[in-house]
Amino acid sequence: MTGHGNVVFNASERENLRNYLLAGGFLHIDDNYGMDPFVRTEIRKVFPEADLVELPTNHPIFHGKYKFKNGLPKDS
Repeated sequence: MTGHGNVVFNASERENLRNYLLAGGFLHIDDNYGMDPFVRTEIRKVFPEADLVELPTNHPIFHGKYKFKNGLPKDS
């Protein structure tokens, strides 16, 4: 998911995204040009019962085929 600025999901989109992710789907969000606060607001609506947490660098997702000692690479 990429874009610029505001992100808004309607009720149907939130339900579909929730079902997709709970079924094992994956959503990669690339914060281009200020999407972060908008995406966080919408994801909280998708999973209102959960808190968003930053994964530590020792989380297994960062240690598959490629090693990311300091987490995912970040653009400068």
